[in-house]
Order: sequence, then structure tokens, then C-alpha cells
Amino acid sequence: MSKYVDPIIEKYLALIKANTSGIKGFYNGFVAKIPSSMLPAVMMQIESTEAESFSDVEDVHRIKMSLIYIADIRQTLEDSETLTSLNNVLEALIGRDSTYLLKTTSILDILRSNLNVDTANNLRTDVGSFSVVTPGEIATGRFPGLYTAEGTIRFTAHFTQIR
Repeated sequence: MSKYVDPIIEKYLALIKANTSGIKGFYNGFVAKIPSSMLPAVMMQIESTEAESFSDVEDVHRIKMSLIYIADIRQTLEDSETLTSLNNVLEALIGRDSTYLLKTTSILDILRSNLNVDTANNLRTDVGSFSVVTPGEIATGRFPGLYTAEGTIRFTAHFTQIR
């Protein structure tokens, strides 16, 4: 049986890949194991989809998405500077300049500045709803043999579809 590859996640991964550098792995769905050679990495998953009538012939779909950024922190742990790794996660997710503006390379800015993800199919990032960023988790169990610092962004995408 082949693995399902969600086309909405593919569009968002392509958007992030085109606007960042340094991320090695891009995963459609949550994976159980990522090799250290593919870190830092991004995993995306759909948390929920809501569909409701938009017109007599159209539905609007709201898709709640979850993106996890994962960084390998083994080197940092050896140097006893865990804070530095967590700061790297923050930089990747919500890096800001001195005037509080999100840096154009931060994933949150990429998501909120590129509203029309797929114009042909009406796929847009919903900036009318909150994007929630939860940075600074350290995990040892997700990827055996690795110590990772992780952060999560939850956001909503939407599109209309003819029934």
C-alpha cells in the first residue's frame, strides 16, 4: 500500500523550501524516525478539516495544520549550551529584528506573508485566525539516539471547492 501524500501539505512544504535555507528534511505527515543527516527538518500534518456550505454549489474548507521544526542539539548538549539550540528553534520559527518585525526567513513570516499558496485552486493561509507558535521543547524519545529541540506552529488554511 502506498503512503498518502497530501497535496495541501506539499504546497506548504514547497513554499517554505523556496523561502528558507538550511532546512534539510521536509516531511509530509509526521514520521517516526528522521536520520540526523536530515536535520533540521520540518514535518507537517493536518490536524482537522472543516467543510461547510459557502454558496449553493460551493463548500469552504478550513484546514488546521501543524508544522513541527526539529533541530539536532547533540553538539549543543556537549557544549552545555542548551539555550542556544532553543534560540535556534525560535530563530527558525519566529525570528524577529530589532523593530519586532518577523524576519522574512522565519517560517511564521513565510506562512503569513504568502497568503495565496495556490491561486489556481484558491488555497490560502488564513491570517484572520491566530497562528500559534509553541517553541522550546526538547525531546529524546521521538528519534532514538538523537536529542532534538522542537517547536510547533499551528495555523489554518482554507479553500473553496465546487460540490
